[in-house]
Amino acid sequence: MIRFAPLCALALAASTASAELSAAASAIDITPDPAKSTVWIAGFGMNRRATGVHDPIRSRALLVSDGKTRVAIVVLDLVGFMRPHVEKVRTRCGEAADYVLVASTHNHEGPDSMGIWGRTPFETGIDAAWMDATIEAIAAQVIALTAKLQVVTIRAAQIEGPVKEFVCDHRDPVVIDNALSALQLVCADGKTVASIANWACHPETLWSGNTLLTADYPGFLCARLEERLGGTALFVSGALGGMMTPDPLKDEKGEKLRTFVEAERIGRGIADRAVDALAKAEAARDPALSIRTRELLLPCTNPRFHVAMAMKLLSREIFDAEGKAFAGKISPKNIPWVKTEIGLLTLGPLQAALVPGELFPELAVGGFDGSKSFGADLVKKNNPNPPKIANAPKSPFLRELLNAPVEMIVGLANDELGYILPEYDFEVNDKSATLEPHPPGDHYEETNSLGKETAKRVMDGFAELLKE
Repeated sequence: MIRFAPLCALALAASTASAELSAAASAIDITPDPAKSTVWIAGFGMNRRATGVHDPIRSRALLVSDGKTRVAIVVLDLVGFMRPHVEKVRTRCGEAADYVLVASTHNHEGPDSMGIWGRTPFETGIDAAWMDATIEAIAAQVIALTAKLQVVTIRAAQIEGPVKEFVCDHRDPVVIDNALSALQLVCADGKTVASIANWACHPETLWSGNTLLTADYPGFLCARLEERLGGTALFVSGALGGMMTPDPLKDEKGEKLRTFVEAERIGRGIADRAVDALAKAEAARDPALSIRTRELLLPCTNPRFHVAMAMKLLSREIFDAEGKAFAGKISPKNIPWVKTEIGLLTLGPLQAALVPGELFPELAVGGFDGSKSFGADLVKKNNPNPPKIANAPKSPFLRELLNAPVEMIVGLANDELGYILPEYDFEVNDKSATLEPHPPGDHYEETNSLGKETAKRVMDGFAELLKE
């Protein structure tokens, strides 16, 4: 199945047809130098020090304007960029953009940008000087694009992306959102200004033993888009929670190949399918767009996060249940709440849900009937604690709420709250302050989640946002 749609512009309020769309894009290097300072790699365990650089960590930015409103889309090759840092970028961008979206690919082979992958559990993994410089560089990048805007048309397409030997699900039930969405902005002389691909899979091909900084498969994916289309490419991660991970080829012993060759194969393979789909899409000039956002207040019941908050390893403001400044000591009876945001970006017939974390794919597409398992067992036969599928959430799921010809689920958008998983299968070891060991079966993700209420509050927020 392939779906095409002409794509229009971005704006904070619906705009009338006939407005002209212009765009500019760039990619800049934000790689820290492991030879000059200690760089801790994020995404697996702590104390993983970078020993060098394989390929650059980049900030990729696209600025779009309809003549009235400017919207910047920034994608970082990082594990996550928390809302306080996003707000700093927005402040420094000033009048360059009316709305700034900062998303992360969720790269597990880049520098710690959240603070919880340092030398020990009690030391931040963030290099403060690098973080400050990165925030300034991103803002300068967006500001510079204002002088480079040129009139463009946009093509967009959505297809069923590949699964076997590209992506697999490590957590029951096996549900994969394999939608591959893409768009392309083309100027009057036929040259590409920018392209975007949206697909759901953790960037962790190299796995935990790697000590070289790399953008993982999204870096190769963007390079391939630029090779075939020109311009600047951006990769946007989708519903990659619970647990979308690369499915690399295996060696003669049956072991998965955790190599740069495999990261390149996966990245180029996804890019080629996106380019081929765009080649069949029609272009349009009429911008018809909007963006709506909503602030959410979410409870954090995770004791691991409580410790990180108390020690300022997670650098964000915390609140009480009324949204007032948090007072007293964090405890099970006095839990902190955090503020985040969700958003709905409409670009002509394309809709993008802006999700501030790692959404489980079953919350995006359902699939509890096995229709999105792609030949795998919905539940492993040897699972000692299988999910109770009868209690799973019912339709409508996020993609059904969007219900657009071309859709994007933008994961880790403007924040990183960790995993957003359905409450019916949320199990933790509440007798342990560290939540370890986690209950039998597939329950690692709960240890990196705000709590069991997160999914419902996020999904309810989107349902309300789409009613407006």
